[in-house]
Amino acid sequence: VPGYDLVLRINPTGNFPRRADGEEFLCEISWKWVPSQQARTQQWLNDRWTDEVVMKQALGAVTSFMQVKSDQTFTLEDVVGKELIGPMRNESSSVVVISIANTPRGRVQMLCILRAAEAEAALPVLRSIRDTIRVPK
Repeated sequence: VPGYDLVLRINPTGNFPRRADGEEFLCEISWKWVPSQQARTQQWLNDRWTDEVVMKQALGAVTSFMQVKSDQTFTLEDVVGKELIGPMRNESSSVVVISIANTPRGRVQMLCILRAAEAEAALPVLRSIRDTIRVPK
């Protein structure tokens, strides 16, 4: 995928959770090496999720395609990330679940688009997938 160094696409083997209509995959986990962050500590990057100015900028990018209904942090080892959940703006029958984490070596993101009717029941499944990610230190 252009712009990323590593991408893993995930599809369900059964009929739950089902990807949204018209989507090629259920989730995509992507890694982007970001050299400008190498001088930053993990704690500095973790603290950015509580900075209101930074969050306003970050949310501005995603609100163009989704309505953020849930916004919470999660932890992968010592890396704090942000999980955003909400319906797609142009297709309310689809829900987007984005998990983003930054490290001094780069950014990992998990983007899932699934059927709105299954979103709440599927969250534990999606989070269990996310929780298996091992970010480079």
